[in-house]
Amino acid sequence: MKDTTVTINGEIKQCVEVSVVSSVERWNRIKLEDGAVVLFRHTPLQVVRLKNESSETGEPIYIITTQPLMRILDNPKDWNSAVEEWKLSIVPIEEDEDNP
Repeated sequence: MKDTTVTINGEIKQCVEVSVVSSVERWNRIKLEDGAVVLFRHTPLQVVRLKNESSETGEPIYIITTQPLMRILDNPKDWNSAVEEWKLSIVPIEEDEDNP
């Protein structure tokens, strides 16, 4: 673990970087009003734990920096033809029990 700092609301906080040793990143699937079906998830890039601070219940405070990822599975019929051609090049995601 490496000592570092983060800035929260203009205040510099002392913290320690904590490595991710295991991660299950499941896709969230949403259907939008316009007919689009979108998958999204957040991949952790960095996790830090604040030093000398805890929540009101005594739990450690972690800050997780993530990378958002998004994939459009289905799109509305009224999108332009260029998007339709792009969609045809996407390989479908196979669903499994652990990652529907």
